[in-house]
Amino acid sequence: MIEVGAVFTILTAISAFVISKGDESRSLIFLSFMIMAGGIIYMFVRTQRASDKNTKD
Repeated sequence: MIEVGAVFTILTAISAFVISKGDESRSLIFLSFMIMAGGIIYMFVRTQRASDKNTKD
């Protein structure tokens, strides 16, 4: 979670300076949502793997 949070923080800081009004901003916002969804999936998969690893009998 820390890794993904750090990446999100960096991307947010960069996008705050880059995003302007217009069609470009829509593309950047869509890209941001896709990156966020990927990060959430990544965290879920890693959590599930760690949980499965620790609960095996």
